Amino acid sequence: MSEYWVTGNEFVSLPTIRQGDGAIEGLSFLHMGAKGMIELRGGEGGPLIAPFVELDGRPVELEGLKWGRLHSWVPRFEAGCGGCRLEGTLLAPIGERGFGYHLRLSAGEAGAEYALGLRGCWAEALHSVNESKAIEAEKHAYRSAWNHSFVLDMRPGLSLFAFAPIFTEDPANCPVRDRFCMCGDEVRYSIELPGRLAAGESAELCVWFGLGFEEVSAATSAKEMLRQGYGAELRKTLDWLAQRERTVGSSSEALAASSMNAALSGGSSSSLSMAFCVDGFMVSASWKIYTFLAASLGMTWASATTARTWSTVMPRFLRPSASSAGAMETMSGCMPARLLRQERQRPQGRSPAPSQSRAAARPRAARSRSSPEGEAAI
Repeated sequence: MSEYWVTGNEFVSLPTIRQGDGAIEGLSFLHMGAKGMIELRGGEGGPLIAPFVELDGRPVELEGLKWGRLHSWVPRFEAGCGGCRLEGTLLAPIGERGFGYHLRLSAGEAGAEYALGLRGCWAEALHSVNESKAIEAEKHAYRSAWNHSFVLDMRPGLSLFAFAPIFTEDPANCPVRDRFCMCGDEVRYSIELPGRLAAGESAELCVWFGLGFEEVSAATSAKEMLRQGYGAELRKTLDWLAQRERTVGSSSEALAASSMNAALSGGSSSSLSMAFCVDGFMVSASWKIYTFLAASLGMTWASATTARTWSTVMPRFLRPSASSAGAMETMSGCMPARLLRQERQRPQGRSPAPSQSRAAARPRAARSRSSPEGEAAI
């Protein structure tokens, strides 16, 4: 069973980043016109996006991937590859309509001819509102002068969405090469930086992916991130996260957060079930609902691996579960903080009578004349 890392921002979610090789199986985003979430996925040709390294003309597998998070949210990894070292960071900058994949290859004691890059396959698009259904529309892949690369889009008549990578604004002097082709109903592509590394040298490649309604908006989304630069986008996002980072106050709270996620995932720490808070509402959900609400709205989550520290936008409202001393009970569905405070203050085993709560909510003048209290008031 694959294990995943997740990240995202207000506009795009990356819920299935494979721990074993850093590949992105799919991405998702909210679409107002479609009144739901749209997911892009890979297929037989591979995942949607995957990093690769070639040394002296031969593919090299990534070995011993070690993962971590910057400010509990931005995933990054280090891996060995044939005597070299690869570092990867998946950044969805705050406020941007897209994300970037940054790679850094460092040579060991011996130099080598190398090719560093990303390759992938776009096989399907799904429309999701509780249930996922394939979007039956033609896929398009074509060259664009707007991003000096290729653009992918789907058009059920008019353009529904577009997805565009970018890596340079000066293609004449850029060594990066890209290729794409239609293989049946799949679009397959690769973006690579070739070169030679001497001992101790390193090479970097950052590919930005932009989203939009059509070609120009998707390319412009990607170009904005390219112009800002990887360093600036990373600093901006980490500063934003640092301002919202909180530390759990006690080990019991850390254990409770871990137990809560284990309970949501059926005991598996690798599951993507989680709890998060949206505008004062606590919601417990599977990864699809997380994708739909949490990452697309910029929310973040408390995981077993980051139980003591996590990034948050709204306060979490949790209380000990009566059935399990070590677990946390999620106020699932939609329970505002006001109702949760009332629930905490209410004596155990008692609840207000329906007639009392309804009567308390009505103005006195609107109460029935048949009520003794109502007659006295009149």
